[in-house]
Amino acid sequence: MRPIILGTVLMVVTLQTDSAAALYRSGGTQFVGFHYWLQAEDGTRLTEAQAQEGKGYSLHLRNNVGGYLSVFVTVDGVQLTPMDEYAGFQLQGNEGYVARGPFRLAPEASAERIVVLFARSQTEQVRTAQQALEKLGTLRAQAGPYGLSLVTEIVKDGAGLGTYVVHRDGGQPSTTIRLTR
Repeated sequence: MRPIILGTVLMVVTLQTDSAAALYRSGGTQFVGFHYWLQAEDGTRLTEAQAQEGKGYSLHLRNNVGGYLSVFVTVDGVQLTPMDEYAGFQLQGNEGYVARGPFRLAPEASAERIVVLFARSQTEQVRTAQQALEKLGTLRAQAGPYGLSLVTEIVKDGAGLGTYVVHRDGGQPSTTIRLTR
């Protein structure tokens, strides 16, 4: 007796392809994220790529769910966010934080950066800029069911102008920004 092949089964796997901005706006705690932009002294909002060398900027961040924010300057290790009892600055959902600066663009080849970590749990935060850089490396390498867990998108104009950083699996979104003091 010989086996008879009656048909072929075709499986289609769809990967999550939503943009970081769409995930950020989804409103669910599955997609934990923050949105940031720079603001010039005259009030103009712009992305990091639109910033000009020699000009001063403030850094504006907004989170999509309640959690804890930590912002460090790598050049001197200073934490820009106020420190609560443990680590991280507590924010409610859709709340903002402004690091007034003035900050300027760091040289392209320089290691000078601002590191941003956001998490729903305070225990996921760190206490130093060095720990933030180490954690950032770990988070960037993580993969979840949809591939790499951290998703970043730059929106260059309109009301949503800025950079969106989202963790697709509910984990800790993080980034470095090419700014220094």
